[in-house]
Amino acid sequence: MQVANYAQSVGSPLGMCVGNIPALAGLVNVATERLISDPMAPEEGWWGGWAKYVFNVSPTSPYIVGGRGVARVIVLDVNTWPVKIQNGFSEFLDYGEGLQPKPCKENICNGFTQAYDRDTVPILGTLNPTPQIIRVFPTDPRDVGKTVIVQGTDQNGQTVTSTDPATNQTILGEILTLALPFVDTVNQFLTAPNMPGITGLQKDATFGSVTFFQADPNTGDTATLSSMEPSETTAQYRRYFVGNLPCRPACTTNGQTQVTAMVKFDYVPIASDPDYLLVPCVPALIAEAESIRMEVMDNERAQAIGAAKHAKALQLLYGQLQHYLGNERPAISVSLFGPRRTLRCQPI
Repeated sequence: MQVANYAQSVGSPLGMCVGNIPALAGLVNVATERLISDPMAPEEGWWGGWAKYVFNVSPTSPYIVGGRGVARVIVLDVNTWPVKIQNGFSEFLDYGEGLQPKPCKENICNGFTQAYDRDTVPILGTLNPTPQIIRVFPTDPRDVGKTVIVQGTDQNGQTVTSTDPATNQTILGEILTLALPFVDTVNQFLTAPNMPGITGLQKDATFGSVTFFQADPNTGDTATLSSMEPSETTAQYRRYFVGNLPCRPACTTNGQTQVTAMVKFDYVPIASDPDYLLVPCVPALIAEAESIRMEVMDNERAQAIGAAKHAKALQLLYGQLQHYLGNERPAISVSLFGPRRTLRCQPI
């Protein structure tokens, strides 16, 4: 692991052997999560912590869902025009626009195009409005026998439960054992008003990705529903509703509108040396790892050293941003009609 090799070359006291990859990966994971969650971190994240995503939406499905590793959408653009993103509470404000969308105004070109935060969802796609069997495909034969849990409500509006074989206790969801070519749920899941359909997907850590399809028990029709990466054990994705999409044919392609988003990456743990670092600054990660080690020692001098190492890690990350973006880059946001955002202090 490059972090350990670098630390060894400079004599950094991480307290771990270079060959102990699981322990080193765990230390890097803790350091990474601390740095991206630190209140001193910039709004857009550290260098390498954002990327541009493109989605296609339509009036019948006006939602965008960021996949695993997306913390949130920073800014959004619809048909090459920037739009405002409202948080999850804006629709409940007194004298506001109220809950979106408005059923009586569907497919009507009026109002401002805006996006609304819909918190998190467990699936990347949309469950069809009729009862659906969930069909699960493993992509690696070595995953046969591993466990998947599908949680939600059935066609009768009842919460699906099963018995955990390890504890003999009732748990939420139906337990499936992966098999080739696929395995189906016994229950049928239905999404409707006040019936969420799928409320959660969980699985064991696997060698390959696991894909989820929905299958109509009457017609046999299938459609893609979601997918989970090998190290992903709980599905949770950010979802946004885009209201008042353009209605003119000239603004759409086959009835779809292109939405471009700059997203901020979320913490995803690493497990092996080839895994990409979310914080691509090895000296900063080493300083933060040293800070973690000092903080667990029960003496005042170690605590002071830990705080100094953490400040050094932040210094290095701000220096990396300055190196790639420059000192005099244009402001990302300018407040024209209200007080400017409070300036954020930087460690010196």
